[in-house]
Amino acid sequence: MNYLLVFYGALSLMSGVPILLNAKKRRVVAETSVAKRLAEIAGGAEESYFEERRSLEAYPPPSSDTKMRWLGALLTVLGIASIMMGIID
Repeated sequence: MNYLLVFYGALSLMSGVPILLNAKKRRVVAETSVAKRLAEIAGGAEESYFEERRSLEAYPPPSSDTKMRWLGALLTVLGIASIMMGIID
């Protein structure tokens, strides 16, 4: 039994499943937090760092959660494969 493969597989599985299941929730939370912060800055709040408003406008959160779901699916499949290879070895 290869414990290193099982360990890495478990880490991959533990990070992939939440991404796969909660991609939409994470995207919505990111969109609302960016919109809230932009509204605060427009209302006169001080920026936390240099050109915060410009960076929030230039790099918005993704418009769909497809890429995050693919990442979660890939991490889940690789985690299961690593665990199986570690057990078989």
